[in-house]
Amino acid sequence: MNLKKRRLLAVLLILIGATVLFTCMQQPSGANAAKEKLNIKKLDVDEFFAERDGTFILREVKKGKTFIYNNERAEQRFAPQSTFKVPNALIGLQVGAVEDEYDIKYWDGVKREIEIWNQDHTLGSGLRNSVVWYYQAMARDIGESRMEEWIHKISYGNQDISGGIDQFWLSSSLKISPIEQVDFMENLYRENLPFDKDVMKTVKRMMIQT
Repeated sequence: MNLKKRRLLAVLLILIGATVLFTCMQQPSGANAAKEKLNIKKLDVDEFFAERDGTFILREVKKGKTFIYNNERAEQRFAPQSTFKVPNALIGLQVGAVEDEYDIKYWDGVKREIEIWNQDHTLGSGLRNSVVWYYQAMARDIGESRMEEWIHKISYGNQDISGGIDQFWLSSSLKISPIEQVDFMENLYRENLPFDKDVMKTVKRMMIQT
């Protein structure tokens, strides 16, 4: 495996891990279970979850194996929060709300809690630094009708964006399970989503961290 592929794989695992860690901090939503996987194995990692109700999923893509700790939790839906920046970026690029990964949005001068947010950002730096205001602004540029259309096309979680165009993924109406997130990330990795190939390649490139 060359360096570029290793880096991409590492970032995919980091983002999946971010999704998993976020579920540890939320209460279950009682949503429908995600679709079953044929080759699922249990993980014995109780020591890492001694004081929290969480889940961990590892997908070995080439061998088609999925390793899960706490299968019940893995199938419960939660708000995607910052992990929604990935589909948000894909949709924004696909519909032309942003031109490319270097598309700049200018800081509005409002001081926010994370210092690096208090400056101009591009689509790429906004993803890597999890800049909420950038992706909220882009969601408004995408608009409700186009956002809803693409959320349905990719079958993202419960597909409910009724919580407001710049809020629905932030502890609001949109919910997705950790196992659904892993399926989504694998489809992006394999470029099996209904976006243009160059759009998917751009977002995968943006996800790479040094």
